Amino acid sequence: MATAVVADQITMVESNLPADIGLRPWSNFGNTDIDASTAIDAINNAAGLELAEDMDSQTNLDSMYFSGKGLAKFAGVVYATNDLASNPTLAAAGLQKLESAFNTFVTNSQVYPLVYDSAWKGVVSTSTYVTGDSGQDFGNTYYNDHHFHYGYFVYAAAVIAYLNPDWLNQGNNRAWVNMLIRDYNNPSAEDTAFPVSRSFDWYHGHSWAKGLFEAADGNNEESSSEDAFSTYAIKMWGRVIGDANMVARGNLQLAVTARSLQNYFLLEDSNENQPSNFIGNKVTGILFDNKVDHTTYFGTNIEYIQGIHMIPLNPSSAYTRLPTFVSQEWDTYFSDSPSSPNGNPASNVSGGWRGILMANLAIIDPTASFDFFNDPNFDIGYLDGGASRTWYLAYAAGMGGAFGTGGT
Repeated sequence: MATAVVADQITMVESNLPADIGLRPWSNFGNTDIDASTAIDAINNAAGLELAEDMDSQTNLDSMYFSGKGLAKFAGVVYATNDLASNPTLAAAGLQKLESAFNTFVTNSQVYPLVYDSAWKGVVSTSTYVTGDSGQDFGNTYYNDHHFHYGYFVYAAAVIAYLNPDWLNQGNNRAWVNMLIRDYNNPSAEDTAFPVSRSFDWYHGHSWAKGLFEAADGNNEESSSEDAFSTYAIKMWGRVIGDANMVARGNLQLAVTARSLQNYFLLEDSNENQPSNFIGNKVTGILFDNKVDHTTYFGTNIEYIQGIHMIPLNPSSAYTRLPTFVSQEWDTYFSDSPSSPNGNPASNVSGGWRGILMANLAIIDPTASFDFFNDPNFDIGYLDGGASRTWYLAYAAGMGGAFGTGGT
């Protein structure tokens, strides 16, 4: 229920700041079930194959969204190889390829270059200008989903700069990444080139994804997990460039986001905010100004509706997606148990969504998740374009205590 407050300002206090979440898998659940040597062997084996892939063909696409996902995928592989599998030689070769792939965007040489729009003060794809299709790249030219799209680039850049600090001072790398953050998360009215906080709504505690399109039910957001990831990416970028204010803002915003998602998007049985007859859906699907709708913009499969709130599995996932919620959602939809009659067991799900579900399982059952990805007969068709077997192995192993607890 709303409470009227008369004041000139609001001071937000969050006591559970994610200050110790870094680039490695993070949890505070104390699992110690997975052997480090087994995990390291599995990560190295997977990374050897994935770092041999053609990065350019998976990253220089006709979509900023899918290009960013590709860059973030390989960033996770390189990081896991270097820091978790202790294989700097292999990681260095992958990092060189990743830097080259990222440079395509810094030099604005991608399929659809970016331009600055002086009307709405933002950086947009030229894809709609070229094709005439307002929905091209999910409406990026019309400001749809900018935090989703650009968050992947910011994360990839943070990993590159962490592993190679000299990269920050080469060319326009630092300025280009800062430009993306200014577009979707500019904190200061003194920066007149971009609006303040284009995406994130401090009052509601989460971002909105709708751009300049007409919307009968008001603004909306679908992928709460990519929202949180875009803030996590800012925090990590602030850390590698030594910007304490950006890190602090990222920590606060991620804490606010986590609390908001747990109140309005990710619905535990005890939730009292959404209508009682809706709680059983476990996620809102799409949350609008005027309604909640248990669906997605791209289909009604239950793995789509639930899974879009899981991707990408990253160190902040266990901070926003609490074990109680993950357990209840799993039991409702994805368990093979007969007591889960409402859903589609994960064992029946095909394609990349199967991998997403099984990586998410690592939050509550890291051993089962690790064993799935470590199966010698693992089907790479279970990986979507933004996912790697290397990172999923590393994530599950990390959640299982193979690399210690906490973050760095």
